[in-house]
Amino acid sequence: MKGEMRIFVVLLALLLPTVALADVKIAKSNRIANEGPGYCAWCALETLGRHHHIKELVGLVESRKKDPDETYLENGRYVTYKANSGYDWTIKAKLDKLGVKYKRTDNFDKTLINQAIENDLGFVISFKRGAFGNSAHAVTGISLDDKEFKYIDPNDPGSTYTATRRSEER
Repeated sequence: MKGEMRIFVVLLALLLPTVALADVKIAKSNRIANEGPGYCAWCALETLGRHHHIKELVGLVESRKKDPDETYLENGRYVTYKANSGYDWTIKAKLDKLGVKYKRTDNFDKTLINQAIENDLGFVISFKRGAFGNSAHAVTGISLDDKEFKYIDPNDPGSTYTATRRSEER
């Protein structure tokens, strides 16, 4: 499955004094299941909020369902962004409105992710693929190293998934 991968990481500003030596352990009771038409980014954020007892993020998905779609004039035409969509700017606006502190990156530098893992925080990561970035998904990351990436998928929050790294032969 080839395609562009774009990362946004949300590291909740909870500087915990202990360093995790393993995966971030998120109880199944704190994992939020995705709902149609697709609230995966909001589910991943609420999962972290519940894990860290951040009251502003508990009920985030239900809150987002009540937010209106937003229409903007872009390049001479009107474009409507659905409330369920987890665009970088919609996530930033919602977290800012709720007063939740976070850090984000949209590059491939793993520094922020490593900090999130070392501090037992977890992180949200999104993937886009397709020529026009028309397919996207977000998950809750719990571990990332040179060999594998472990995550909780809101489409199946009862499980933990592992993706391994492998080099492509050309």
